[in-house]
Amino acid sequence: MVHIVATLPFRVTWIDEREAEFPETLPQGVNKLVSDDPVGEIAQMPPNSYYLVMTHNHQLDFDLAKAIIKRGDSAYFGMIGSLTKRKKFDFRLAQRGFNQDEINTMTCPIGIGAVTGKHPAEIAVSVAGELISHYQGNPIEQKRPAHSRQELDQAAKRPLKG
Repeated sequence: MVHIVATLPFRVTWIDEREAEFPETLPQGVNKLVSDDPVGEIAQMPPNSYYLVMTHNHQLDFDLAKAIIKRGDSAYFGMIGSLTKRKKFDFRLAQRGFNQDEINTMTCPIGIGAVTGKHPAEIAVSVAGELISHYQGNPIEQKRPAHSRQELDQAAKRPLKG
C-alpha cells in the first residue's frame, strides 16, 4: 500500500508501534514513525490530513477512530475492515456519544467497491483509487447500509472479523 500511495501527491507518515514492521528501505517521501502511542500521534497531524487505519488490532483501530473523529478536521478517514466491523464500530461510537454525522466521516470498508479481490496488490490499488477519487473532488462511494436498531444490537454482539 505505502509503495503506491507514496507515488501520489501526499506526504506519507507511516506510524506503527512495531519497528520490525517497517521494511529496510522506504519509498521516497515516506516518513517512518515508531511510536509507543499511535493514538497520541493523531494530535500531531496537520489539519485536513488523510488517515488510513490498517492496524493489527481491532481495539487500536477503535481507539484511533475515536481520536481521528474527535479532531473533526480530517479530509479523509478510511479504515480497513468488513461491513460487520463497520456496524460494530458504528454502534460502539454511538454508545460513546458520537453523533451519526461524526461517525459517517469514517469510510469502512475502504477501497473501490467494484474491486473485490483480496490479494494485497488488489486492495492497495483499490484503496489508492478511492484516495485519488477523493482528492480529485469526487464523492466517496457509500458502502455502509442503513442500520436498524436491531441490526446494530446484533452487530455489537458478534465477534469482529477482518
